[in-house]
Amino acid sequence: MKNKGWYGNRMQHGLASRGIKTKTGEYVREKTYKDEFEYKPESLQKLAGFYEKFFTKKKRDNGEEFWLVTDDAPEELTELIREAHDDMFPDDYKYEFIRDALSDYSNFEEPDEIMEVIEADPYTAGLTHWLASNINRVYYLTEAIEEFEPKDGFQALSLAQYREKSDVYQSVRNSLEKTMEEYQ
Repeated sequence: MKNKGWYGNRMQHGLASRGIKTKTGEYVREKTYKDEFEYKPESLQKLAGFYEKFFTKKKRDNGEEFWLVTDDAPEELTELIREAHDDMFPDDYKYEFIRDALSDYSNFEEPDEIMEVIEADPYTAGLTHWLASNINRVYYLTEAIEEFEPKDGFQALSLAQYREKSDVYQSVRNSLEKTMEEYQ
């Protein structure tokens, strides 16, 4: 008599149970915003709030906190995250900036107002940790120095981080608007 039930790869089974189609060696998400809700998103604000709910904060063994996205996140959110990373490998700061952008877009009625409230980390230690976390961030620093001619190192680092946050916020907005257009 054959065993009944599913006795395959545990990872594939876990993904399949969450509605994710599996293929040999690759995992393809099939769940989208459309699958989750029968109606179209009413506003950019509500879509941002919906996406924000898929972020969860975790703690590493060393006590450092970081954001990640739950496994049941819709494909559009996954694509938004990829686009906001802009050729950078997955990065804790990018995830934090994306989550912050979604939170801000869900709380502001006018998306244009958000760009005015973006702020860099006020602490030098936070800024240097941000800079050292990825070698590609030197390019943000170079752009800030060339464009704004800062007075000192702290201002240069602040402007560089502000520049990255602004890029992420704009990318998030573009992705949200693209998703909204798809559902109209």
